[in-house]
Amino acid sequence: MEPKEFFRLHGSLGPSLFRYYAPLTSIAVILAVIAAALAGAGNLPWLISAGLCLTTLVIFFTYFRTANNRFATHDISNANLASELKKWATWHWVRTVLVIVALGTSIYGHSLRVAI
Repeated sequence: MEPKEFFRLHGSLGPSLFRYYAPLTSIAVILAVIAAALAGAGNLPWLISAGLCLTTLVIFFTYFRTANNRFATHDISNANLASELKKWATWHWVRTVLVIVALGTSIYGHSLRVAI
């Protein structure tokens, strides 16, 4: 995709994607933290899951918020867009893997609660 087309699409789709994913991300983090707080130190997997979810939130605020804003304001040259998108994709995969691990540890933590 040409940079001009990317910036055009990002301008129209970016805000919609944010409005969709921001609440989902927030709810997931809040629920993970609530579950861990209610379980306390007695459920280490839920504590790990909450920590991983909080880590993904930190990643958003330290990288994605700035990167997405740079895409929205075209603060990236056309020549550097491809490398920035590769960086964005790498961080997105890191975040995705963290959330998948958080889900797995949460499920394991649930099985511990059921067994008790």
